[in-house]
Amino acid sequence: MNKKTEEGIVKFFEAVMLLQDEHVIHSKNYANDIYELISKDVFGYDNIPVVSNNCPHNQPCRVNRDLNFEIVIIVLGPVSNLKLQKNNKEILLYKVSKDELERSTTVTEKHLLLTKDFFINRQPTNVYKLD
Repeated sequence: MNKKTEEGIVKFFEAVMLLQDEHVIHSKNYANDIYELISKDVFGYDNIPVVSNNCPHNQPCRVNRDLNFEIVIIVLGPVSNLKLQKNNKEILLYKVSKDELERSTTVTEKHLLLTKDFFINRQPTNVYKLD
């Protein structure tokens, strides 16, 4: 491992510990904890499910069908392959109803699967800039 990588790892875990102390990160799923905070800040909701995708490969966003919700916030992180335009300085937030999801996605026994097709004719409800 080179020195720059080692320094990056140290800084990453220092940031994790700081965000844990500030009660931003409260699970092993660091990114989703942060997306929940951003969603709450942007939309003002406390108890609305937040589902995210930040995978740089072709993975769908999975919404658990067991969730009890009328509205869900879908978050596409900085490197999500589901974003139509690549911009690693933006987080895209979509406020979507359960009915809309069920009509517009692939439905499996356990999940609603959102692929890139779901986002083609949809504008994000909000864009969170990282700079």
